[in-house]
Amino acid sequence: MSHRIFSSLSSFKELEFKPGLNVLIAQQESVASAKQTRNRAGKTSLIEIIHFLTGSDAGKAADLRAQLTVAEARLNDLKAQVSSFRVLPQYEDLEAEATKITQRLKDISNSNFIDTAAIRDLESAMQGEAPPAVPARACAQELDHRSPPIARNASLDR
Repeated sequence: MSHRIFSSLSSFKELEFKPGLNVLIAQQESVASAKQTRNRAGKTSLIEIIHFLTGSDAGKAADLRAQLTVAEARLNDLKAQVSSFRVLPQYEDLEAEATKITQRLKDISNSNFIDTAAIRDLESAMQGEAPPAVPARACAQELDHRSPPIARNASLDR
């Protein structure tokens, strides 16, 4: 015999059975008006749960209601997490530092690109350059001036 029905979902109301006849009655809240009904108290859901636990197939409405309950509970958990989320006080300092580093990296990358283009242009210009043409007679005179004079009557005695 089932003694209680419960769930890990916070929106699920735990139900405990006592020996004998158990009757489920939804209470009308004290702040409810005369027109407000006792809908969404979970009476039908409980009957469908008991029906399912005793071996019956759950109907489509019950499946959708269960999925909706799980989704609503997940949504409430996420809302609670988001509402309590706080950014570290140091975050703004870290963000500012990261922005400076990112800008510095961009500057270095741009400089590298400019330097690479300048080197490519210089190499291209050097390949297109030819040394100046010098007349053959001027080359011979230049060589005479650079080489030491040869002694004509030098002795080779040692």
